[in-house]
Amino acid sequence: MAATLDDRDGSLTLTTGDVLNVSFTACRETANAQADGSLSLAFGQLSAAPTLSLQAQVTMVQFTLSSLSSSRSVRYDGALRLTYAEPAVDTTVSELLVGGADTLTMAVTHPLYTDTVTLRPGFAAAQYGFPPGPAGPNSLRTRYEINGQVASKAAGGWVSVFSTVHLWQYVDVETHPSSGMIQVNGELGRVMLTVESAHDVRVDLDTDAGTIASKLVPWDELV
Repeated sequence: MAATLDDRDGSLTLTTGDVLNVSFTACRETANAQADGSLSLAFGQLSAAPTLSLQAQVTMVQFTLSSLSSSRSVRYDGALRLTYAEPAVDTTVSELLVGGADTLTMAVTHPLYTDTVTLRPGFAAAQYGFPPGPAGPNSLRTRYEINGQVASKAAGGWVSVFSTVHLWQYVDVETHPSSGMIQVNGELGRVMLTVESAHDVRVDLDTDAGTIASKLVPWDELV
């Protein structure tokens, strides 16, 4: 990995207005996860006190995350706005927004399918991290929310996607969320994704006439 800082104010430190450029070549966070490509972060707001918070415009060029053991990869091209904050101990807020002049394209490779997906302007995703609660596993908890329009090259059209029930995951002990619901609306019907456990999701295909198909699908077949 190589990083360069465009120090706009000459302060020799990372401050608001600076641009951080990062390039990756076969960079591995773990033995199985690899990053390639480049991204830049133009900081519109940055603060370390009293708590960490930042806002940045993120531009990605062939930024690819790969799983070396399962033939999975996602290549990102485009831009979005990132907001991140740590308001308290073990508490984080991450929000991604595709702005009005931006698009973000993801080339997805999966053992069961390939597709090119484009997030349209206005698409938003959020991730909230919380400390362990009084009930459940002794693990950090994460809540996920999504809302926006997505175009699929394989499907030849676009759909609207939103979480009707927040997705929750105990991140220290679960590889996927264990509860929540996502609705996908198309021109002729809708798909309901109901999280049954950290292993399985129930997929219901509905039309105006009612449910016409229902199947329990492992998480690994979806993502």
